[in-house]
Amino acid sequence: MLRAQDPAQGTWGNTEELLASLIEVVDLSNRLFYTANYKGPALKPIKVKRPYPTEEKLPEPRKPSSTAEIRKAMGSAVKYQEKE
Repeated sequence: MLRAQDPAQGTWGNTEELLASLIEVVDLSNRLFYTANYKGPALKPIKVKRPYPTEEKLPEPRKPSSTAEIRKAMGSAVKYQEKE
């Protein structure tokens, strides 16, 4: 009951994090099913409130390695077919 009033008061372990993630994933699959089968307003996603900051900056996506970089790393172990 205390955690429902102020999440920062309780502890948050792996079990709680996994359950919160499970709730969000099941909600996502339900919304995808609803969107695919019914015409109507989109459902709002469920977001479980965490007792810690969740607005972390994600790392920038990595660019794919070029063929020259792969050759340098792998040497002659890999054969490539060049695009024509």
